[in-house]
Amino acid sequence: LEARIQGLKITEKRLQKLIEEKSFLDEVKALLEVEREMNRVRTEIEQFEGQLRVLADRVSLSTISVLLEEPARIVPQAQFSVQVESLEQAGEVLSSLVQAVDGQVLSGKVTRQDRGALHGAYQLTVSLAKFGESIENIKALGRVTNRKLDNWQSSEANKLWAKDVQCSISLLLYERTVQMPQGQITIEVSDTQVALKALEEKLAGSGASVGSSQTQRREDGTTIANVMVQVPAGAFSDVVHRCVSLGRLTQRKVEGEIGLIGGGAAETLCDLQVVLAERAKQVPSGSMQIEVGAFTTARERLGNLVDDDRVQLLGSSSHQGRDGSWTGDFRLGIQADALEDVIARLEELGRVEGRELTGVGLGKLSRVDPQTLGVVQLRLREPAPISPSRDQSSGTIRARLRDGLEGLYETLGFMLYGLLVMIPWLLLGLFVVWLLVRFIDSGKSKLQSAGSKGETDKN
Repeated sequence: LEARIQGLKITEKRLQKLIEEKSFLDEVKALLEVEREMNRVRTEIEQFEGQLRVLADRVSLSTISVLLEEPARIVPQAQFSVQVESLEQAGEVLSSLVQAVDGQVLSGKVTRQDRGALHGAYQLTVSLAKFGESIENIKALGRVTNRKLDNWQSSEANKLWAKDVQCSISLLLYERTVQMPQGQITIEVSDTQVALKALEEKLAGSGASVGSSQTQRREDGTTIANVMVQVPAGAFSDVVHRCVSLGRLTQRKVEGEIGLIGGGAAETLCDLQVVLAERAKQVPSGSMQIEVGAFTTARERLGNLVDDDRVQLLGSSSHQGRDGSWTGDFRLGIQADALEDVIARLEELGRVEGRELTGVGLGKLSRVDPQTLGVVQLRLREPAPISPSRDQSSGTIRARLRDGLEGLYETLGFMLYGLLVMIPWLLLGLFVVWLLVRFIDSGKSKLQSAGSKGETDKN
């Protein structure tokens, strides 16, 4: 039947091709004959296919489906939170432990939390036969802070089918959150520039780097450098120790944990301010007060002294008092190595009434830079005259007489003004008194009239 169907289908294709080409079907009669033949062939094909299906149904086999099921099993699950020192190291150990029990790490995600601590969330799968061993391995990773076991029965692990049952474990590994170290150290050095170069050498290989640096010159001629160093938290203690070796530690202020910091927090950059300061030198300074015989002469002698290159006049002011005496204030800048000589020459100007100087006369104990400019406040004062001169006396009398007359005029003016203000009030008071007197007199008159009338009626 299959062979006949195949042959008829070939004939059907040829007839179909004749109809499509119409090469010799010029007449309607020929076309109709081809179509009748094609219908006959299609009918035979369908008959043979029907017979073939009947035969196929007779020889086909029946199918019986059998489903075999073992009893339901309880699959345990676990959730763990474990605190570790370093997530990177704990992750490597976890990977080797999972491989040892023929398990798999389905997923893992590492995130960085505040202060650089790392958190790792893992999803594991192990066979029931290795489930208990996996739990013990996880406990050995660090300090277990959270544990949850569901449907775990150790006896199930010994069953023959236990190796084919997969169990899931949710694991969170996290590092301890530490307080990041930061602070400031001050180191006394002999030369700031040399110390800065040495600091860069000390920081090499530690992971620290210089963020900013600022050098400032102080009044005593010494310099101070403020250096901001970016230090990984894990190397903070080591960097502080390296910096201290640059000189003498004078101040240390460090906050946070500076011990061994591991894990992701160890890579977090912290600020360490390193102050490199040269030893401070004394700056000569002070004040002097000298009584001079003639202010003009003393000022000329002081001008000759200022002509010395080692002495500078930084400022001056002078004024004459009412008694005619002069007082002058001078601010002198004196080179440190010439200070004692200049002070001696200043004392020659007159009688020293007061002297308060620092940084002078210490000899080898002095920490003064010879080129440092000391500042001395100098006051030159003429003594007050015992009696004023005739011109000054007459001027004083005239001034006092003028002041007295001005006071008298002012007093008279105030009195006149007071009278003008009080006149209306005086007139008003007199008027009130007059009304009272009139009222009293009227009352007396009425009383007398009443008394006289009473006597008359009595009579």
